[in-house]
Amino acid sequence: MRKPATPAQYEDEDALQIATADYLRLAWPSHLLWWHTPNGGERPTVERIDRRTGATYRFSPQAAKLKRMGTLPGVADCALQLPKGRMGFIELKVGDNKLDPPQEDFRDACLANGHGWALCRSVEQVEETCIRWLATFGLVPRARLAGRAA
Repeated sequence: MRKPATPAQYEDEDALQIATADYLRLAWPSHLLWWHTPNGGERPTVERIDRRTGATYRFSPQAAKLKRMGTLPGVADCALQLPKGRMGFIELKVGDNKLDPPQEDFRDACLANGHGWALCRSVEQVEETCIRWLATFGLVPRARLAGRAA
């Protein structure tokens, strides 16, 4: 496996997400699902005028549609299926970025319901988290990061 960038090389969370997805495609057990939840990111906006006040505001029809469809603020970046009806959730952050209140609420709900939740700032931390979660069920990743023992 190509060695992912070191934490200092991640320009943004998108770069860390891509490195994480590269790792999970190779390492996560094939009989267990995983996915990225694209909650964040910029959405196209349009300018609107409030009919009552005449004030101009920016509005994102796509973001409004996603909200109506059930998008939940604070959902972690990666969801990983674990055996026996459990899930693991990984929130990715770069630098000193902190969790916002909806992310804290999501974390607390996951942990209260017996699911895994982790904050990772590098793909190496993602790997460590996956190893720990899988070991709970007697499983191991299918691959390891370059330079690490299998």
